[in-house]
Amino acid sequence: MAEFCDAALLLRSIPYREHSLICHVLTRHHGRLALLVHKARGQRKHGRLAELAPMHELSLRWRCSRGELGVLLEVSRRAAVCAESHWLYGQHVTAMANDLFREYHDHAYDDLQQAYQMLACYQDGRTGQLAAQWQLLMAAGWAASLASCWQCGSLFGPAEKTQPLWYRGQLHCHRCSQGVAVDPVVLSSLIHAQQHTDDKLHDDACRLWENMRDSVLYHIYQS
Repeated sequence: MAEFCDAALLLRSIPYREHSLICHVLTRHHGRLALLVHKARGQRKHGRLAELAPMHELSLRWRCSRGELGVLLEVSRRAAVCAESHWLYGQHVTAMANDLFREYHDHAYDDLQQAYQMLACYQDGRTGQLAAQWQLLMAAGWAASLASCWQCGSLFGPAEKTQPLWYRGQLHCHRCSQGVAVDPVVLSSLIHAQQHTDDKLHDDACRLWENMRDSVLYHIYQS
């Protein structure tokens, strides 16, 4: 069996049999992998494998042969991806990445790292989580700028035809589609928050961004 080493980020862990785990990771050079981790649970837990932790950069060594599940041999925990006070928010970012990057994606590791870095910059964890998740959606090609129509690219403005509408998981202007009107003032606060990491969004702005995010995800899963 060939052996490999790479930097990685942990997406999820699933119990397997009595003492083992199957871990899904994003690696820098090998894409998404599922690795079997022996003796990872219970009293027989292997000391080195205790280093396997979410919200940290990891260094992995594993072996695998073509068509078979890889086996994790060694792991070293590196730096945390953000402050511990933001880990809960970071886990929501990780969960989205786990769903978005189920198939091979050339830049998935870098995209998730950049999302973590964005989260780490924000003083308010909830605002940072939403900004980081939106960045992930944009990196995966499912979302675009909040400042312009995703169909024609026109900037939103005070005129009726350039006011924002939300339609089937996309942000459009009146000229491109019908849909639910989006409050341009609240939308502007989201744009401002993307550029100013000391912002803390009000509840109505957070709810709008959460609803937009969930609508995009819904249409991804339906596609």
